[in-house]
Amino acid sequence: MIQAMQWARSQTNIVTDTRFVMLHSQTVRDDQLDQLGALGITPSFFPGHIYYWGDKHYSTFLGPSRANRMDPVASAIARNLTYTLHNDSPTIAMGSAKGYNTFIGIISHAVNRKTIKGRVLGA
Repeated sequence: MIQAMQWARSQTNIVTDTRFVMLHSQTVRDDQLDQLGALGITPSFFPGHIYYWGDKHYSTFLGPSRANRMDPVASAIARNLTYTLHNDSPTIAMGSAKGYNTFIGIISHAVNRKTIKGRVLGA
């Protein structure tokens, strides 16, 4: 997506106020955040993945190093990037009885970064 945006912008001199958002920026690297910032693209993070699937990402899908970098909100903040947090209901249903999927719960996942088993990913 980043390369496509770079190419598209290089093909025209038209300046627009279009605001692009890159959903599911779950595994975006620091160099990619820098590129997003340069292009004015807003990363959107899905921190519910940290809580619900973080343990599987750690042990099976991404490995420890990449799992600890999932949904790197602090890295976006360090770069002064505008970012969003989102939830993909019904993948993770909103408003569970324990409050995990309320708006405050989603913020909590982004800040505390705890998995369902209590592992902290990327403190």
